[in-house]
Formats: sequence, structure tokens, C-alpha cells
Amino acid sequence: MSLKNLSADLILIHPPAYFDFRNCREVYFPFLGTSGDVPITPLYEYFPVGFKSLQMYLEDRDYKVKIINLSSLFVQYPGYELDEVINALDTDIVGIDLHWMIHVQGALAIAENIRKFRKDILILFGGISSTYYADELIRYSFVDMVLRGYDTHQPLAELLRSIQFGMSFNRVPNLLYKSSDGEIFDNGYSHKPEKTG
Repeated sequence: MSLKNLSADLILIHPPAYFDFRNCREVYFPFLGTSGDVPITPLYEYFPVGFKSLQMYLEDRDYKVKIINLSSLFVQYPGYELDEVINALDTDIVGIDLHWMIHVQGALAIAENIRKFRKDILILFGGISSTYYADELIRYSFVDMVLRGYDTHQPLAELLRSIQFGMSFNRVPNLLYKSSDGEIFDNGYSHKPEKTG
């Protein structure tokens, strides 16, 4: 993957479970699954399949979306450093998934580093764990938004439209966000599509 090709309307980042996994091989997590098929390691690079469905949904609506699996990227290209990746991002917003609780440390560290190097990029959290801990996440100084829900396709499209046209975020369902002066706004949790099938 070339760091020259990181331009998109939205970049979705899947963090490693442990931010500095390349330099810390002794960290292993308690087993959190129901079978022994997937070991929980500091890498834990499996990203939620929802990333792909979000990408397809948004691209069908003419938004360019890139997915970066940081764990896989750093394994495949060991010479890359996080600051190089962050500085190569050409986007207004980065979405970080906090779907599985195992990624808490990695997700927060990635977000904090993005804010450190790029104050111009909005940082959005999403996923099941983000939904559950939305009120806590939005209080971090480096988290700008949390989009709650299991199905966030339509709210995320509305958020990108708001960014594209410079509109207020106050009509994006399921969104918690901060104003430029740090005031927190909660749009409620109204978008809950029913399962069909």
C-alpha cells in the first residue's frame, strides 16, 4: 500500500488491539471468545465485516471510502511508522472502529496520535462497544464524534453529506458530537432499523 494514495471522503481505520504491538510481544489478553479458533493477541487484526458493507453503501452514494487495517499494514510494511500514515491522510474525517472491547487500548491510542499530528481531521468512533460506551468516549479530548448503533449506514451517509456541504451535524441521527469549543451535543438514538429476513 502506498502512503501516497490515502485520499478519500472517509477513511475507516481498524486499530490493532494493542497500539505498540510491534515492540511488545509479551502482551496477551484473556480469552474473550466462545471457541478456541481465534487467539486474542496484541495484533488481533480481524476487522468487522460491517466496514465492507459501509464502504459499499457509501460508495453507491458517490462517496470515496478507504479501509486501513493498521495491524496488517504494519506487519506487511514494518518500516512504516504511525506518524507517516497519519500525515499521509487526505480526508476531513477518520472513522475508528471500537467494535470488540479487545481494541480499546489500540483504538484510543490511534485516535490520540491522529489528534496529535492532525488537528484538521475529525475523529469519529463507531461500533458496538462505541455504542455502549458513547458517553464515556465523547469526553476524551481527541474524540470528536461517536456514531451509535449496529446499522449506521444511513446516519454515516448523512454525516458525510453534512461535512460535504458545511451543514450542522444536529440532524444526523445517533450522533454524539462536540462543537469547536468542546460542548457536547446528543442527537438521540433514533435510527434503529428493524431486522428483516
